[in-house]
Amino acid sequence: MVGIMFFCSTAWTVNEINLLKYNMPWELEQEIAGFIDYYNNKRYPEPLDNFTLANVYCGRREEILTRRDRIRENTLRARKRSNLSRTTTRRPSLSKTADLSA
Repeated sequence: MVGIMFFCSTAWTVNEINLLKYNMPWELEQEIAGFIDYYNNKRYPEPLDNFTLANVYCGRREEILTRRDRIRENTLRARKRSNLSRTTTRRPSLSKTADLSA
């Protein structure tokens, strides 16, 4: 039987320990390979401005920043159009304002 221990630490739980047991060595190798893939390609650490380690290492940071800026601009433009269309259709009529002042 092969075993490995992972120490998980977060801001709230520092001493959380998981003991995982594996019957075959290749199961352990698969689990380690999966963890390495997650750590390098799927985790977005905040100190790296929410880029994966692979993106920073391969130099894709500027390309991703440009794409994020373009998405942000398109989203803000769409929100502005949506909000402007709502305000133009919700203007009160003169009869309602006349009733309130009377």
